[in-house]
Amino acid sequence: IFYPDTLDSRVAICGIVAESTAIEIFNTDHKLFMDVLVSVDLALKLKSHQLIIESSEFTQVEEKEEYYYIPDVRTTPPVLKCEHSALHLLHSTSCPFCHLQVLFAKALLKIKPDSKLIIKNASPVNITTFRAFTSEKQEAVDFEMRYLGEAVEFRVPPEADEAICAAIIQSCHKIMRGKWGCEKYNFAVMCSKDPNPNTPSRLRRMRHLLPNDKLCETCVEKGRLDDKMLGIWNTTLSKDPVKEERKLNGEPITFDDIVYIADKLRNEDTLHKIATKLGFEEGLEDECFKDIDTWRIPFVMIFEWERRIKQSSSKDTSEEGASKQVLARLIMEILDSIKDEKQNELLESLARKLDMHCIAIHHGDQVSQSGK
Repeated sequence: IFYPDTLDSRVAICGIVAESTAIEIFNTDHKLFMDVLVSVDLALKLKSHQLIIESSEFTQVEEKEEYYYIPDVRTTPPVLKCEHSALHLLHSTSCPFCHLQVLFAKALLKIKPDSKLIIKNASPVNITTFRAFTSEKQEAVDFEMRYLGEAVEFRVPPEADEAICAAIIQSCHKIMRGKWGCEKYNFAVMCSKDPNPNTPSRLRRMRHLLPNDKLCETCVEKGRLDDKMLGIWNTTLSKDPVKEERKLNGEPITFDDIVYIADKLRNEDTLHKIATKLGFEEGLEDECFKDIDTWRIPFVMIFEWERRIKQSSSKDTSEEGASKQVLARLIMEILDSIKDEKQNELLESLARKLDMHCIAIHHGDQVSQSGK
């Protein structure tokens, strides 16, 4: 079905397989093959009323025909740009994006049965578009689900109401707790400190976990607290939060982590740059590193950094705490200043050791299909 011998371009362009097309591909065994794809959540079975067609590839939807949505059969390249105002679902495992798109669609259609899937011309392989309706006025609201590797982004316009947002959150809870889900997950929005999300970046995105009614000083200055959608997400997640034991992010740095770093990092120039990045203005010239052996420096550096962060956080709870994720991101941010290729590779591997997602997919222009 990924390389069908059929003239039906709806398969490769839109990810839609009509039952008649399935018969053409699989002959009399079509139901068996399609049921297998549905059972492993690679395909979603749809009735005609659950589809909205905005594609020139379709002349019409046959009311009596069944359709299958298979996101991964599309040959269109992904679009991997982030949006500051969008909701991000962070997850701890690399679940295939075809599963997540199908699983979310299936969950949403059950939780909010009047929702529909929108089929568009040449829709990027990592994007699925939905239409939901507000609870009071029944106004149509279209929103996108974008798979971005370490996160799933939901671009929901301000016309959406709390009922639509609640259905999105409930659907996310359902798939994360299901058979294809993961141990830990969380919801967040991008921080205004983050570089322009439309430019390529290999750094972990700077985010604020939700619910969060304070954010950081930069976000407050940019008026993010007045953002209608942020307010709705905060309200919705306050009512229906991620269970404490399932929350992702903020994993504490362990003694074994520091031992590993101390064992690998012996280059004083690199240690100096890391110390400066962690807030020691004079780098290794800081008083706390005086007369300290090189192998002990990472221990002193991280313990003191954690102490300072904890002290700062007690005064301002909107500040990021010390964690594996934060340390990994800060290490990644100094890579451009490290000219030694071996040291550069070493730092990158250390960051990956702390946080498997610290080297995010490129959030820039479209990439080739091989980047799926």
